[in-house]
Amino acid sequence: MSRSERAREDVDADSTLRDRAQLFLVGALSLAVVFVALSLILNSAIYTENLATRSTDAAGGAAALETRADVEDGVAGLIEYENRNRASVDPTAVESGVRELDSQVGNYNIRNGRVVNVSLAGDPDAAVDVGTAVAQSDGPFVAADEDPGTDWTVASDVDGLRAFEQRVRIDSLASDSEDAFATEFDDGSDVHEVRLLRVGDDDLRVEVDGPSGTEQCALYDGASATDEYVTVDLTSATVGGEPCPALEFFEESATYDISYVNSDQVSGTYRFVINEGSIDESGPDPKDVIYAVTVELTYYSADLDYETTIRVAPGEPDA
Repeated sequence: MSRSERAREDVDADSTLRDRAQLFLVGALSLAVVFVALSLILNSAIYTENLATRSTDAAGGAAALETRADVEDGVAGLIEYENRNRASVDPTAVESGVRELDSQVGNYNIRNGRVVNVSLAGDPDAAVDVGTAVAQSDGPFVAADEDPGTDWTVASDVDGLRAFEQRVRIDSLASDSEDAFATEFDDGSDVHEVRLLRVGDDDLRVEVDGPSGTEQCALYDGASATDEYVTVDLTSATVGGEPCPALEFFEESATYDISYVNSDQVSGTYRFVINEGSIDESGPDPKDVIYAVTVELTYYSADLDYETTIRVAPGEPDA
């Protein structure tokens, strides 16, 4: 073989090697593009699944909480109905009412693919917490004995005070703090005195003396005449339906002695409910009422299983 022929063969071999290298490079780049595309597709699928799962969980949780709120409202309505229409507490009637609520809530939810059950937490006597209610008709808040007292103890060792409302006539109130009608709450270490005063002709001011000094609520000036009535809700901390921060001193775990001072300097009605305690015989006759009801709620759907125990005590502070 001549030298020129040998040179030509070497050139052909180098060209073949270059072609193969280019093929390998193109193949590697193609595989890289395929892997990147697959990675993007997989990540997108995972992200979409996560979003769908979170959306479903959130929707399921919201529906469960709405169902819980409906149950609480239903049991609260049952408590109010029983207390209003029965002379004494009947736990079996409460159990029947909860069964009716279970049927209504269950039928509504089954149409939406959910299984919901509501029942008393244990036997009726254990699930129904009995308390005591006191209510006075219109008149002075004085003690009802032969020698009506203006300063007297309304209740002692009170645990679970709630729904303490005083509906007072403005023109019956004193205009100075010394003579003003007051309600005292003594927890054994601190005393809070709530005074109701008339300001001008038709305004009401609430003053609260406590360990840290005296606080006042804003004047209530919604009355149109001096004989108007205003409701002071002591446990809900409102006056005429408006917030009164000075009344926000009640502690859930505290036990109180409740007294009236200058009770002849007010006219109207009052009522309250307690869980435990001693009611003074000089006041209105007490009545046994349902204080709280404890129920069990189970909620099952395709997205969520939820079980809880709910204690319903309408009007209880922080309830």
